[in-house]
Amino acid sequence: MLGVPGRYLREPNAETRRALVRIMSNGYLGMYAHEPDTLALILLNMARLAPLFVAAQAPPYFPDAELQAWIRVLAPRHRSEMVRALGGWLVPGRDSVSPYHGMLEDLSDPEIRWLTVARARAAAAQRLADWDARELLAPMRAMRIRMGTEARKWGAARGLEPLEQVDDAIRRLEGLPGGAPLAPDGRGGFRSRYGTEGPVGVRGTGSSAPNSAWPSTRDFKAHALWGMVVASRESVFVRDVHEGMEFGFRGGATARLTLGRQWGELVLHQDGSPTLHLVNPELYARVLRVSGEPPPLAVVKAARSSARFQAEHVTVEIDRDSVRVRGSYVFVSDSAARPFAIRFPAVNRPGQPPLKDWWVRLEGPRSDAMILPRQRARPDSGFIVFPGEPNAVLHVIAETGELLHGGRSVTYLLTTARAWGEPIHRAVLEVDWPDSLGVPEFSLPLVRTQQVRGRSLFRFEAAPFRPEQDLVVSW
Repeated sequence: MLGVPGRYLREPNAETRRALVRIMSNGYLGMYAHEPDTLALILLNMARLAPLFVAAQAPPYFPDAELQAWIRVLAPRHRSEMVRALGGWLVPGRDSVSPYHGMLEDLSDPEIRWLTVARARAAAAQRLADWDARELLAPMRAMRIRMGTEARKWGAARGLEPLEQVDDAIRRLEGLPGGAPLAPDGRGGFRSRYGTEGPVGVRGTGSSAPNSAWPSTRDFKAHALWGMVVASRESVFVRDVHEGMEFGFRGGATARLTLGRQWGELVLHQDGSPTLHLVNPELYARVLRVSGEPPPLAVVKAARSSARFQAEHVTVEIDRDSVRVRGSYVFVSDSAARPFAIRFPAVNRPGQPPLKDWWVRLEGPRSDAMILPRQRARPDSGFIVFPGEPNAVLHVIAETGELLHGGRSVTYLLTTARAWGEPIHRAVLEVDWPDSLGVPEFSLPLVRTQQVRGRSLFRFEAAPFRPEQDLVVSW
């Protein structure tokens, strides 16, 4: 694909222009999303390529919703040319359509030819409504009258769908609700069919997170979430993941919102209506919270923050053949409220793999604070904390546990905390020990503080604390 636009940019002549317009008009623009070099080439040369995008939408080329979105977002100053190109479908006499998405229609049949042209006209009407092209409302109404007469000639049933789409476009241009839950408003934003009514329900569609950081019910308030959808801006990204939420409306209509690969980007899937691409960082964070999905890889890699690790209170509970670790950790976000990464320390058992599966939650968080796994495939890779506000105090509760398989030693890693660059303000380490196993040995000076019903509690406390060695418990 790189060769076609690249060849035009190197040799802008009639032949290379026709080749590029033909590819654009065939509805294959989305393929460029999977070709980063080609995509970058288009974006860097948008001023030169936009006129070809426009040419690829004039008759006989079939109007394409995705290509239209590209122009609205990346080259809105070409609105008048695009509206004029689409308007070519409204005038009488258009009776041919170029192939679109591998179209295999037999256009030698007059009825099929009419239906194919009717679908192109209806698509043009919809895209003009996306541009809010009210200046073409009169010729669109005239086209609708002609199409109605033609449909009766060929059989109303065959032409019903294109007529309904034209009617829908006319309603939208008249300021009335359209058929889709959400539609472009021609100015980079969106209009909702449901107005103040909103959806009647919403549910998460993602897989459950490997930690317990699940949302509260306030994140499922349908009206507030749909309001954020409507307030989003239009985008042109394509790649998304299949996790998110689904809105349900009166009458059974649904719309599914899924996460994009980059922070703030979402995709709205609407049955029977074009897919829409949105940009709304706040909405993205809400959908992440509901779905429990890891944040985008770009966010994980960019998680550089001057957040501070203030305190930890860790209890290592040992039984005859198992170990369980519970920790309470306190962090303070930086002045810019940037996300920061946490890698919980491994718990080593000689001869066994380290304990790496941590279950994590925020204790009493703000509504816009959250903690998510860094990535799905490796639960030991830690978590990303989104503090929600600058200089916020965040309490993270974490636990892990596993069988010892006959082992007689456990190591809780402390020296990894030195990566924070400054001492921990306060650290409390406890070992909950069964007296039936004898007297334990510690690498740190823990002292017995409690002995009840055959169990002893050993404790170490330091303020400040810069660990020089790990906590090793052996028996």
